[in-house]
Amino acid sequence: MELLLPKQPQPNYQLLKRSLRLYRASFSKIILWSFLLALVFFAPRILLELTGKNLFFDLPPLHPQRLLWLELFNVINLMFFIAIIWGMYCTVKHKHEPLLDDIKISAKKILSVFCAAILQNLFILIVFFVVTIFNMWLIQHQLSLTGNWLSALFLGLLIIGECFLFFYVSMLFLFFLPLIVIENKGMIGALRGSGKLVWNHWWRTFSLQVIPWIVYLLIAFLLLSFFQVDIHFFASVTNFMQLILQIIVTMLFTPWIAALLLVQLKDLELRKKAHL
Repeated sequence: MELLLPKQPQPNYQLLKRSLRLYRASFSKIILWSFLLALVFFAPRILLELTGKNLFFDLPPLHPQRLLWLELFNVINLMFFIAIIWGMYCTVKHKHEPLLDDIKISAKKILSVFCAAILQNLFILIVFFVVTIFNMWLIQHQLSLTGNWLSALFLGLLIIGECFLFFYVSMLFLFFLPLIVIENKGMIGALRGSGKLVWNHWWRTFSLQVIPWIVYLLIAFLLLSFFQVDIHFFASVTNFMQLILQIIVTMLFTPWIAALLLVQLKDLELRKKAHL
């Protein structure tokens, strides 16, 4: 991985610049997949606009048909995101492959990525259950609140610590997808490899990967403030133009997320080799 990716460890602001260069260099190759990903992501809202019926989400939360559709959408979106990652990797390696090959690669990798995502979620769920059991133990022994400021301070620090734990665990496995897609690792090897790379660089990883989301929220706030248009993912659609804006913004931001993953993955691998 040369030219567009770092050759030596760099500070985050340099990695941010490289991610934008990679985004620009690969834009024509990956924008179709990003557009299709955005369409699938907002498919329920599109169908709501076209038919006037919420075909999937009028069902109860745990209804099998609803869960099936949600998983189907997740798998399709994963396939398009894998195609974006692979397309950017081909740009870095100067491979001029047909667009159809991106989807072929995506189809080959989707099972490993999907299973790795399930394992990741199971691990996070285990952490959640351990924290929940610990909190129940505190409550049973009346150790969480005893009516004084010291116990309230303890409870506040405990909540902050638990939130940090969830963020930390989530960040550990952030790079499993590009490790599977571009380095051909198995799902266990990818999860373990991602954890090793992030282990001592949690804040460095988080502070870089959060930037696109901050920019996204800033743009959403500006559009809401000046044009009364809400483009937040979970905002209800009030008109068709608002839906179009949501699709466009999602289409433009998704490749940046992919570019940051690839750039920082290379940086963390270089840091591991240099024992930094």
